[in-house]
Amino acid sequence: MAANIDTSLIVSSLKQDFNLRRLERYLTMAWNSGAKPVIVLSKADLCNDAQAKKAEVEKEAFGAPIHIICSLTGEGLNELKEYLNRGDTTALLGSSGVGEFVNY
Repeated sequence: MAANIDTSLIVSSLKQDFNLRRLERYLTMAWNSGAKPVIVLSKADLCNDAQAKKAEVEKEAFGAPIHIICSLTGEGLNELKEYLNRGDTTALLGSSGVGEFVNY
């Protein structure tokens, strides 16, 4: 992954390519690295059952915070600011095309 990471924002799309097993692998990598994992479920505008998907993730997340976001509307993005602290190293982790919010 990387060295000296404080927080790992694990980004997963809520689109049809949602994959709980992939998310579990990313969580394991974050925990093994010593980083605090935070799950970010993106592209909420493309999912009719975002809360149901969040409930699925909660069963596997073992207490990691979970946030639903939509970069188009800005939904949930302000909640992520608490994980972006001066002096801390935060990494974004996710598959290509999951809708990272780097440009927000």
